[in-house]
Amino acid sequence: MATGDMKNNIKQLQSELKATKFIQTLDIDGCLSGSPQTYLAIYHYIFTTYNTQLNDDISSSSNELYG
Repeated sequence: MATGDMKNNIKQLQSELKATKFIQTLDIDGCLSGSPQTYLAIYHYIFTTYNTQLNDDISSSSNELYG
């Protein structure tokens, strides 16, 4: 994915999030500015709700995650 076409990249991200049934509204301005809060909300959903097996694997590993 090229970094130059940010609007198209945001559209692709929205499409992928829709496929995962991400129900929150994507903060487009936050994405364009690189706001960590915008991406943290996506990561939180993917790691805890969408893919519970990944969540279980992370929880059972010896790695520590900090929020």
